[in-house]
Amino acid sequence: MTKIVHVVAYYPPHLGGMENVTRSIVEELAKNKVDVTVLTSTIGAKDQPRYSHSKHLTTRRLKSIEVAHTPIMWTLPFWLLKMPKDSIFHVHIAQAIAPEITWLIARLKRLPVIGHFHLDVQPSGTLGWVFQLYKKSLFGIMLRHLDLVIVFSEVQKQLIIDKYRVKPNKIVIVPNAVGQQFFQTKTYRTPTKVLRMLYVGRLSSQKRVDRLIKVMSKLTIPATLSILGSGELERDLQDQTQQLGLTNVTFEGVKTNSELIDAYAQADVFLSASDIEGAPLVLLEAMAMGLPIIATDVIGTHELIHGNGVLIKRPYISGFVDTLSSLWRERERLGVLSRQSHARGQQFSQAKLVNQLLNTYQKVHD
Repeated sequence: MTKIVHVVAYYPPHLGGMENVTRSIVEELAKNKVDVTVLTSTIGAKDQPRYSHSKHLTTRRLKSIEVAHTPIMWTLPFWLLKMPKDSIFHVHIAQAIAPEITWLIARLKRLPVIGHFHLDVQPSGTLGWVFQLYKKSLFGIMLRHLDLVIVFSEVQKQLIIDKYRVKPNKIVIVPNAVGQQFFQTKTYRTPTKVLRMLYVGRLSSQKRVDRLIKVMSKLTIPATLSILGSGELERDLQDQTQQLGLTNVTFEGVKTNSELIDAYAQADVFLSASDIEGAPLVLLEAMAMGLPIIATDVIGTHELIHGNGVLIKRPYISGFVDTLSSLWRERERLGVLSRQSHARGQQFSQAKLVNQLLNTYQKVHD
């Protein structure tokens, strides 16, 4: 197998689903003796070495600045040009600039390039109009001219066909996958005194954790909410919690994998209130751990919920309150949803993911 070069704007310890998915993929490829290089930014990784190497896996963190939540990696073209002539570029798509640079260098070197479509990011902030213009012009051109585009689901496939006019024969569906450590048999214990709810993820505008805090202010059942993660809205969300006088909401920061597994094991329900998603890894982890999922009915989430949770339609706040209150009254349903969640999670193994990726690489290499 040739060298696979993964280009990703952010990478752990920077917090986010795309970051964790990328790390999971490259580490699993390396275990399968595939030579992988990761080119990423230094954003959110100031204490990490700029260069690291282990058997089959090399990571280069390129000095960067961040503008409007977009890393500018000045030396990315240089490092892409240095890659061997039999490389395959695998670029992870959520932020702007890095995918376009990777595509252009791949064309210059006449190398195959695969785009991994994580999320159809929406404009925000004062420069949102610039991003919107970019999405309507350059982004679509780049996406259509990639050799292949990886998406997580049929829904995402149809989205990029309809919105960006990508040809169906250029699209490959490769679902996200969960690390084996999360596939633990859970004996679901019906809660008797309090419903313990869990959120894991970035504290950013897209995730709408503020909705969950509002839900907690309106619930009349005994319930707690543990919020795991960090992000630019952490202080605002803590202030919101304090202003509402909530003592049953706790912010617990970023956790290691073992700490995260403990948090899943202790929870009764997993909550997600996002406006938009790709195929959130934390939902797959929660499913593998046997947690019922209560989530907004949005692209990237509703593809994952089939008998293993409840999808909330608008209005979201009252929908969450009514659903959680109903589940508390009929707690035997939680056990049913838990078993279904655990069973559904089994479909998303890393071994299956690697096999699909290797087949995809072979397609563009032939």
